[in-house]
Amino acid sequence: MSILPVEKNELFEMRFHSIGGQGAYTIGQMIATLAAKKEEINASVFASYGSEKKGAPVSVFIRMLESKEKITNFSAVKNPNIVVVFHEKLLETINVLEGIEENGTLIVNTDLSADELVENYNLNINNIVTVDATKYALEAQAKLNTVMYGAIMKSLDFLDKDGGLHEITDKLSYKYPQLVEPNKKAYLMGYEKAITSEVEAKGLEFESKSNLSLGYENQYEGGVIRGVNTYKVNRSISREGVIPSFNKEECINCTKCDMTCPDDCFVWKEEEGRRGRMDMVLQGIDYNLCKGCLRCVEICPTDALEKKIETRDFAKNHTVNKY
Repeated sequence: MSILPVEKNELFEMRFHSIGGQGAYTIGQMIATLAAKKEEINASVFASYGSEKKGAPVSVFIRMLESKEKITNFSAVKNPNIVVVFHEKLLETINVLEGIEENGTLIVNTDLSADELVENYNLNINNIVTVDATKYALEAQAKLNTVMYGAIMKSLDFLDKDGGLHEITDKLSYKYPQLVEPNKKAYLMGYEKAITSEVEAKGLEFESKSNLSLGYENQYEGGVIRGVNTYKVNRSISREGVIPSFNKEECINCTKCDMTCPDDCFVWKEEEGRRGRMDMVLQGIDYNLCKGCLRCVEICPTDALEKKIETRDFAKNHTVNKY
């Protein structure tokens, strides 16, 4: 009987879609290590990312083979059995389901139900696992990757649940012993809270919102490609559950937040000030540019900026567009 959920001597493949800094590669390493410890399973893991790394899209690939033969294929996984999405917004710009096997499984970090995901993103898949990893990570005071680790392990029934806990201890106990227990808690929350669903696929083609049809013959004057310049990049995908909340009534326009912000999120406007002269007055935050680092909250001398757990549509309803 085959250990892996594929025919003997066939590869079992996984593909993770994440953002640099969210720890997807670390989870891939732990899963591959755990699989390799199991008799007659070989495993390999590798990642693909750009020069920016943190904050940029990352792909992680895992291959497993129930054979004594070595895995020699280190190209990108094109036909995964399982696809894992560490941030829901990646569904808007990346065709995460490209090449997935017919009975494949999609695991997503989201607060939506499986049916809502299919409806909102036109997903052509029947097997979906959902878990609000961002929420549970904040509760456990850990990173969301460990919650996703638990959700993934729930789908890999050929691997031992307790073995996943041991991998966390082995990975963290040497350098970060204080993080072992919070991450074990996050892992168990992901394992227990992940919801497995069978849904009716939409069967629609993916439409990327970032497709461009510009080339050297029809580009804009000066070579500018509108829509992909740095000031229009949506950095909100890098947030991990917390966000600065702005209270204009408490703001003294000291500009400390603007000076410490690494991403130029704050929007100012010249207005008549309290002394009857024209001053620059803070209007709000462009949350499309905000990565949720909370440096502004730390430096604010009043209660104008406060740390807030990010809820769905908060940024959309409170953002002040800078451009």
